[in-house]
Amino acid sequence: MCYEKAISFLLLLMLLYSCQKKHQNVIEIYLTKERIPHKVGVPFDEMPKYIDVDLTDWVFGRYDNYFVSYDTIKKDFIFLGDFEVKKEDLEEEPFITNDEILGFDFEKSNVVVSGKSYYKFSDKRIENLAQFMICINKEPVINGYFLSGMSSAYFDWYAMYYLPYSEKYKDDVIDLYLYFDLRNRSVEIPDFQTTNPEFYQAFQTRNKENKLFEE
Repeated sequence: MCYEKAISFLLLLMLLYSCQKKHQNVIEIYLTKERIPHKVGVPFDEMPKYIDVDLTDWVFGRYDNYFVSYDTIKKDFIFLGDFEVKKEDLEEEPFITNDEILGFDFEKSNVVVSGKSYYKFSDKRIENLAQFMICINKEPVINGYFLSGMSSAYFDWYAMYYLPYSEKYKDDVIDLYLYFDLRNRSVEIPDFQTTNPEFYQAFQTRNKENKLFEE
């Protein structure tokens, strides 16, 4: 009888654990299969129709041409702007898995990930200006560009800075700096609670699960 009660109790625990897991948010970061031109402004090759510009200027060399355009209303260039992503545009497997994402520092705007994932930021695994999508429960919530911490590129959308891979790197966790709109050498730390409540709540829950940033 005691054996049967023990088995029943164990099954109940397994059921409760399974239900809890099903209700936890799954947070993943995907790369796009191919580069997607940003969807704002006059395309790079057509800019001379609207402005006197040298398309061979060294400034443009920091970007792929379809990540540079011209805003005819604001009379200004657009670098690394918003782009439209569908689920089928993403790679089959996440670049950073749910288990590797530990939390989010909202004061610094840092995605905190496991140091074990650091090898992915090598030249063989990630291209310059790689495009990413942060998904919550498989649904896209934020897209942007991966930039090396040494990059001097401007951006008019979301960008995530990373430190290039080094075999000497031994930290348990690493920070990916998620910023918005770099101009004049300054970046904006997004107010995700207002602009993206789903993102905010999912990471608040993740922070509590992993006991991060507790006072």
